[in-house]
Amino acid sequence: MPAKVRGRFVSVFNACFSLGVALAYFLGYLVVVPFGWRWGFAIGVLPILMFFVAKATLPESVRYLLEKGKIEEAVRIVEQIEKKILKRVTVPFEEAVKIEREAAASQRKESRIGIADLFTRGMARYTIVVAIAWFSLQYCVYAIMVWMPVVLRTELGFQLATGLSFLALGSLLGAAATPLSGIAADTIGRKISLCAIFTIYGIIPYFLFLLGRDPALGFILLMLTLIVVGLINGIVYVYSPENFPTKARGAGMGFVTAVGRVGAIAGPTIVGFIYSVAGFIWVLHVNIALLLFGAIVVWIFGRETKGRVLEDIESS
Repeated sequence: MPAKVRGRFVSVFNACFSLGVALAYFLGYLVVVPFGWRWGFAIGVLPILMFFVAKATLPESVRYLLEKGKIEEAVRIVEQIEKKILKRVTVPFEEAVKIEREAAASQRKESRIGIADLFTRGMARYTIVVAIAWFSLQYCVYAIMVWMPVVLRTELGFQLATGLSFLALGSLLGAAATPLSGIAADTIGRKISLCAIFTIYGIIPYFLFLLGRDPALGFILLMLTLIVVGLINGIVYVYSPENFPTKARGAGMGFVTAVGRVGAIAGPTIVGFIYSVAGFIWVLHVNIALLLFGAIVVWIFGRETKGRVLEDIESS
């Protein structure tokens, strides 16, 4: 993708995450409330079928193929894309293969990248920065969203069915808003967009918790909270992979998302303890502290990748 619009394209793709969340809440309203949680779990298995659809329809990454020496396959994919979009091939097949072979021959061959390589000089700093951002994000998103149906019912007085329907609607709005994070990333920069969205997500739940007993105000604040969740998911997937070179992008994203999953598991568990001991307000205190910590780390130690081609980022 062109560097100047890469952020908005990636954020559009990640709007599907919020659509999935909305569908989950909607199915909770239709299935779990009347029939019980077991049917919800059974339906939750069905998305595995998307694996087979993706494998059959999506092309392989061109950069990955070049990295693996599969030059002809990479050139054919580029030709297919050019024919579909430009209605023509810009460089003949044989010439394109020759150019890529010469480029590959001039590059130093490197061994396969593993997790340990993510912490070598030149990569360790950005691996740690992105991992901290992911842990902060996943902890705080799941800490709030997993407990949200309970909070809406016990703290704000919503009925379970009403709360689930509102959560589904809010997630749809979050999906619609997700591309805005990509536009912001391409316009004002990745770092400032990420830090701003993290900070806003730390603040808005306070207003929801303190003012949300008013039905109209509670509805508006809940929608805003879920819109910001959509923005977070957009910006973090724009910024994170850009910090890893092509040969290490899979390993890098695998590592930082694994760190994020640790946060996603820890968040709801720790929230249950804090909620029972100190009340929900302290849940929000911990959340905003962690989000601000993640934002500060990215702002001070992260690098700006706005408008830069991936090869330029790799070389730096």
